[in-house]
Amino acid sequence: LKPGDRQRHVRAWEVWAATGTPLSVWQDGKAEPAPWKFVTLLLSPDRAWLRRRIETRFDAMLAGGVLAEVHAVFERGPDPAWPGLKAHGAPELFRCFRGELSVDDARRIAIDHTRQYAKRQMTWFRHQMTPDFVLDPMTDQVLGESEKFLDKSEP
Repeated sequence: LKPGDRQRHVRAWEVWAATGTPLSVWQDGKAEPAPWKFVTLLLSPDRAWLRRRIETRFDAMLAGGVLAEVHAVFERGPDPAWPGLKAHGAPELFRCFRGELSVDDARRIAIDHTRQYAKRQMTWFRHQMTPDFVLDPMTDQVLGESEKFLDKSEP
């Protein structure tokens, strides 16, 4: 682990605390093949739909009072390393409360950052495995295709 990688250090400690076994032992171990058959589904929505959905969701959060919620956290002066402060929109709203951004600019930047994150997720998923199905979650085919696959599987 790199010395400055706080997130991985915390995770390694959590694994050790929960199991009594260092993470490195788990990672070096030879895994037994799973006794189950897995199906991998990659939900890949239309990009234009996803962009609109991200914007709509952030606007709903603003309408639902996220400014007051984040401001209450801001007022407490939390440790900047706290993982919750990395939530989508939180850094931008904190900048707004410090007077560095207007609410409109914070909204726009937060939406852009969330879109970039969604794009990185899709890139990551494409390079992890070859999914059995790549499905558009906006269609009814997701459930139907999953059921067809499961019906063909052995018990």
